Amino acid sequence: MITNTKIKKRLQASAPQVKDSEAFMADTIRQINLMPSPSSELQESLRRYTMLERLAMRMDAVRWLLVGGTGSVAVGYAVFSNLEAILTAISALLVM
Repeated sequence: MITNTKIKKRLQASAPQVKDSEAFMADTIRQINLMPSPSSELQESLRRYTMLERLAMRMDAVRWLLVGGTGSVAVGYAVFSNLEAILTAISALLVM
């Protein structure tokens, strides 16, 4: 309790007086300008970067699905079109 009282007294003693409105308003405006604004340029850039990063991750996922799917289709087509040759080669290896 005593510490809280000391802190309050110290803050009240160092605070600019309201009767000196120019100093009071200058300090208040300075503190307001130091506060982050919700639509600052940095926040907008970070939001844009995050959206582009998510888009890039989604594009990578789609690309790998397409590449994997295309590879599977190509291998399936090759096996299906050469099935007779593959079975002949396997049976020849098993006979040896």
